Amino acid sequence: MQKTSSYTVDIDGRTFTYILDSRKFTEIRIRVMRDGTLRVSAPFGSTRQSLEAEIIAKKHYIFSVIDRYPNADRNKRTYTLNVDGRELTYTLERKNVKNINLHIKSDGTIWVSAPFFTTAENIESFIINNSHRILTAVDKVGSYMALNTVARSFEDKSEITLLGEPYTLSVKTEGYNSVRAENGVIYVTLKNESTLPSVIVGHFLDKALLSFVAKKLDETERKFFLLGVERPAVRLRRMKSCWGTCHVQKQVIMLNKSLRYYPEECVEYVLLHEMCHFVHPNHSQSFKTLLSDFLPDWEERKARLEALQATLGL
Repeated sequence: MQKTSSYTVDIDGRTFTYILDSRKFTEIRIRVMRDGTLRVSAPFGSTRQSLEAEIIAKKHYIFSVIDRYPNADRNKRTYTLNVDGRELTYTLERKNVKNINLHIKSDGTIWVSAPFFTTAENIESFIINNSHRILTAVDKVGSYMALNTVARSFEDKSEITLLGEPYTLSVKTEGYNSVRAENGVIYVTLKNESTLPSVIVGHFLDKALLSFVAKKLDETERKFFLLGVERPAVRLRRMKSCWGTCHVQKQVIMLNKSLRYYPEECVEYVLLHEMCHFVHPNHSQSFKTLLSDFLPDWEERKARLEALQATLGL
């Protein structure tokens, strides 16, 4: 006769499902399945307390086996912690790392990775000790999302940034398409209600970004020409992992469309960074020296761009 039941057990903050197989065994046996579940064979009459004590006693074995199974459940769990009267919700993933790491994504979610054997108390202490940094970053993301997430649907009276400057959108349907910016307002008129304001405004923002880029190329064209670099074509596209790329053979620079929301000094840094790659296709000291000739404060601009990227995302 055989009896099978399913239960869960917590081991150092991770929840595991184990399937109990009761038979005429003389001892408790534990196997780790490839899907991350545990198969426990035990004698008839074994209590859950004794079974789970045995499972916890073998946690090092369990963790080491699961780590070798790429399809096993890594057990990403979501927790909520009260910090200074505010609730912080974070996703914890235990993995093969040496230290506790914390990352705040561009949507404001908090992700924590920790070694397998780190206790829940140590993880919570880590979060509490870094609570000021976490709350500051989360608030910055919230402010940006309030400013731009709605705006990127380009609704009437929503707010948006153009080259780092704040604008309010005024959207009306008046039988023709047009966009203009004046005194902190972007006036949008649509031909009819089926016209998508995102398309009309998107083209306007792209044109504004390209106009600024053209101005900066005008200012530096002669100096680059003396270095053997002809004026490249500049194109915009959506990018997920970088701000710009340089195609030396094609004489083309691709810039991230999201730069249209960022300050001019950041856009200029990305542009001249890519221009310098036509001379030095690497990040050698010679490249940095050349970039410094054009932008003596490029390191400060880069730091600002990275700071904005940490909270605003690409």
